[in-house]
This record gives sequence, C-alpha cells and structure tokens, in this order.
Amino acid sequence: TAQKISLYSDPNVWETLHIYYMDHGGYTSAHGYGSRPFFTRDFIKGVPMVDSSYGFTPDNFSDIVQQVRQTVGREDLHVADIGGNTGLALYDMQQAYPGFHTTNITITAEPAMWPVNEHVFVPAEYMPERFKNRFDLIFSNYAWTYFMYPDIAMKNLLQSLRIGGQAHIVFDIDRSPLKISNKAELMQRAQFSFDLLDKLEANGLIKVKRKDSEVAIYSAQIEIEKLNDIKF
Repeated sequence: TAQKISLYSDPNVWETLHIYYMDHGGYTSAHGYGSRPFFTRDFIKGVPMVDSSYGFTPDNFSDIVQQVRQTVGREDLHVADIGGNTGLALYDMQQAYPGFHTTNITITAEPAMWPVNEHVFVPAEYMPERFKNRFDLIFSNYAWTYFMYPDIAMKNLLQSLRIGGQAHIVFDIDRSPLKISNKAELMQRAQFSFDLLDKLEANGLIKVKRKDSEVAIYSAQIEIEKLNDIKF
C-alpha cells in the first residue's frame, strides 16, 4: 500500500504514462493539457508527444530573464504561474534557473505535485495580500479561460507584479463558468480587462504587447511590463 501511495503521488510516474490522442496524432502525458512543461519539447523520455508546452525555448526565455534582471537589479527572481496546476512549468524552469523562487498559484491540489518553492491553492480572483508587488515574472498559460471573473484576475496580476517585472499570459474566456450563467457579464468583464490595460498604458504605468487571436473574440497573447506603481 505504501508503495502504491508513493507511486500515485510521484509526478514523474504520471509524466511517464502516455495517452494517444487520435485527433492530434501524437502522445501526451497522462496529466494532459492541465500540466504543461515550460520549455518546448517533442519527446518525453524518448516518447514522441504533442507539444503542449508554454512555448518558450531556453534561448528566448534567457532574453526575458536578462531584461528583467536589468530592470529590477537582481539575479534571483521571484516567479509565479497563475493556474499552474501541478507546477510542472515552474519545476521545468527551476531546473534551468535554480536560484529562482517559484510560486504555483492554482485552485486545487493534484494527486502528484512537482516540487517548487510553494504551492498556493487559491483562485486567481482571490490572491493573498502578501502577493502585492512580489513577483518579477508572472506566467499564465491558457488558465485564464477557466476564470469566473477575468477582470479581477487581471487586477490581481497587475498588483502582484513588481515594478520592472513582466507578465506573459494567454488571455481567453471560452471556458469560463460565467459564460453559462451570464455571458453578457463575461463579455463586459473581458472588455474591461482590455480597456484597463489600454488606460494604464496611456497613463505610463505599464507597457503592453498584445497579439489577438484571429478566430476567437477576447483571446490574446499579452505581454505586460510594469513601469510604475498601480493603485485601484
């Protein structure tokens, strides 16, 4: 029994289990799309898989790290993943940058969690006060689509980011629970999120790069650099 419990709670065991996706024509780990590696990879332990990573390569992430280190004046950065599930992306990152302090913000614990510095089990809409101005880098990869209130999550992200820090997120609302109960409210909240970023950039508080989806409304890859303190 003890051995079974040990295997069940070992994330390495889950990663070596594979499921073949007929529609994608390849293998992915048993955790599927809920637990993505940070760096792009086509193989896990020699098995070809569908790349469901955060899309960063060691080279382009190194550029981001250097930029942030220069602006915050510190080598060891505090990094958060909003909606990081098992923490695989942060664990992946920490293997390349062992000095980083990593915080996985996710709503529930999974049977097997990767060993990062801390797992915080809260919705993105209810981040603790201690997160204010804490993180030099924040990532969120397709987790936004599940948030009930995307605008509140956006405010929390902006307040959690340190001046000089960067956020890299995939904004989407397609699977939000609010879409079922009140789609009109969800659309208003999504628009408010985009309007807020435009307003803050116009006031010189942030710098934004946004690449909108060509097929879905309120879906975009967004990069944010925080230039000054933000008060709501």
